[in-house]
Amino acid sequence: YPLPVDEAKVAAGRPVFEEHCAVCHASDPPGARMGTVIPWAEVRTDRGRMDTWTQEAADAANAAVAAMGIERDGMEKHEGYVAIPLDGLWLRGPYLHNGAVPTVRALLMPEAARPSGFYRGYDVLDPIDLGFISERCPPEGSGEPPPPGPGARGEPGPERLCMPPGEGWWLDTAERGNGNGGHPFGTTLGPALKDALIEFLKTL
Repeated sequence: YPLPVDEAKVAAGRPVFEEHCAVCHASDPPGARMGTVIPWAEVRTDRGRMDTWTQEAADAANAAVAAMGIERDGMEKHEGYVAIPLDGLWLRGPYLHNGAVPTVRALLMPEAARPSGFYRGYDVLDPIDLGFISERCPPEGSGEPPPPGPGARGEPGPERLCMPPGEGWWLDTAERGNGNGGHPFGTTLGPALKDALIEFLKTL
């Protein structure tokens, strides 16, 4: 992570990660479920990718790879999504398998509170919410207030966290395949624990 971190928050966030995230996402040592398929009934994220991938498609992909002389374990159709390590999470936003949640803080919100749409395609890090800045600044001279920045959350830093007008493209989570629901893990944590967890995740 290229920006400063709060070491006290990192230390406080490590046990939060170990209790709430490590079983699926720890890589060193691996969590018991890391790299395994988490059933859709448990994770309940958007089904689009899972439903469009069939065993026939997997067989065709396996045959194509074999024809190239590459040996690997065959791909299979599963009713769920694989839990992956979170190394470099700060550079991998937006989040979920379909990129339908802009920041880690938004992912830690209850489903109904997550943004229903946001701008993608801007490569400036959001140091507070972890991910990339996903809101546009209002046009200059419009009189509109900027989106809430770190100052609005009681944190030090600039008052504005927004991208220039014209940057990025809009993602609507109501469109097919763009659902931002599911992955309820960590959503019931209090604000201080979420802050600490986010700070720790910057260090992976």
